[in-house]
Formats: sequence, C-alpha cells, structure tokens
Amino acid sequence: MVVGVLGGGQLGRMLCQAASHMTIKVVVLDPHENCPASSLSYHHMVGSFDDSATVEEFTKRCGVLTVEIEHVDVATLKKLEKQGVSCQPKASTIRIIEVISCYTCIHI
Repeated sequence: MVVGVLGGGQLGRMLCQAASHMTIKVVVLDPHENCPASSLSYHHMVGSFDDSATVEEFTKRCGVLTVEIEHVDVATLKKLEKQGVSCQPKASTIRIIEVISCYTCIHI
C-alpha cells in the first residue's frame, strides 16, 4: 500500500517511521526540499499542497491520501473524493478543522 501525505513536517516524519515497520510506503508532498519527512519517505515530491494540479498529480502515486497539516485545498480534496480517491480524513472533516482553527486563533 502507498499512503500519500500532504505535508512533510514532524508528524509526516513520525508517520513514515511507523509505516516502515508495516511495509507501508509513504509518499510526501511538501514545498520544502529538506522537510523533516523527506529523508524517511519512500518518495518526496516538492510542490505546494495548495496547488490543485500538483495535488492531483501527486495523488496518482497513492492508494490513500491523508494530511499532516490542515492548510490544504479542501475543494481539491472534494474533487478527488468524487473521482474515487480515498481521502482520510474526509475533505468535509478537514474543512471543519480549518474553521475551528481559524475561530480559535481569532478568539485567543
């Protein structure tokens, strides 16, 4: 199985470490060439997880798509779900997380 992760930060790195013990390949999309997950991932694609075309191209490498950061293009994830891509969590859940995150920042 190949799991695609949008974001290659510390959480992505830990996911790569855990997946390696289960023979799960993790591919990472992150705008930074030397993101923390890049050295442990099966493949690291440098690109923006906000760019629809980049995310769609990246998804061709994955059996399942997940996120490591909530700042992704939810509309693209919804489109991919309609095309049959397994997104975990669902785009609607990520949207709720974004709204809560925004609300929390404003009210702190």
